[in-house]
Amino acid sequence: MDVEEKMDLEDLKLLDKYNLPKSHRKGMLGRISNFFLKKMNAVVLVFFRDMILQQEFVNQKLNEKSDYLLKLSKQNTVKVGNDANDLSEFNYFKFEADYRGEEDDIKNRLKVYLDYFKSGDQVLDVGCGRGEFLSLLSERGVRAKGIDLRDSMVDRCKSKGLDVELSDANLYLLSTKGESLDAVTAFHIVEHLTVDYLQTFLSATYKTLKKGGKLIVETPNILNLGILRGAFFVDPDHNKPVHPELLKFLAREAGFGDFEFKILSMPDDKDRLSLLEGDDKNVKIQNNNLEKINECLFGGGDYALIFKKM
Repeated sequence: MDVEEKMDLEDLKLLDKYNLPKSHRKGMLGRISNFFLKKMNAVVLVFFRDMILQQEFVNQKLNEKSDYLLKLSKQNTVKVGNDANDLSEFNYFKFEADYRGEEDDIKNRLKVYLDYFKSGDQVLDVGCGRGEFLSLLSERGVRAKGIDLRDSMVDRCKSKGLDVELSDANLYLLSTKGESLDAVTAFHIVEHLTVDYLQTFLSATYKTLKKGGKLIVETPNILNLGILRGAFFVDPDHNKPVHPELLKFLAREAGFGDFEFKILSMPDDKDRLSLLEGDDKNVKIQNNNLEKINECLFGGGDYALIFKKM
């Protein structure tokens, strides 16, 4: 029987791996070749194991991004927003100033969230815009970074000395180390997104959050139908309002547990239907109906959901 036939299967695979010629596989030369190849394999594994593991990790991340980009190409959206419209020539920075409000006003409205953060927290503000919330966090000693897709917004933030990067939200989150963030915020972002993009955003956010970490989402309140006659469709980049029940469902599917729900941006009393005076039964009935109309048409302009990673 040929010496090569006596070699076990692993030995033959090793010889094949290095493409040894037939003449080097037989007799004493074959056994010596196999011995040195085994030793060489062991040395390679010792010295290059970490490099191999790192390369495998990189390959995995590249595959994830490739799959994600392929998915986005099918959706025709690769952004924090709705890519159906080409807004490259649209002055979104001026639009924000005219329709969202002055920066100081927005900062004052966002102060309601400050109690969710403490000094030293690592926070990502998605779609950070002009940097109002980043400024608030910086003043509190929170380590905050922002991402946005618009150069004008990034430039504005950098002029304030804020840490901001031009990036797509999902690409950034997918490349972020798992369980590295204490919180992710998304103020008036989800109404720009398709459902597929939103699902990826929620699952990628869940991956990056530490245990106990929070995702804070604020968006126009579709429970108040008045937003449909207001400024919602003035924004050409808005996709559609997101119902809080849909957002809660998608967040649960992504892995989130507890949540807190808030109604925000309540209008002044003068902008709501006035209640009737009096205590008789008919007045009470009429006022009850007026309250329902107020809630439906003149309620809070925004809602917030604060999700927690359990």
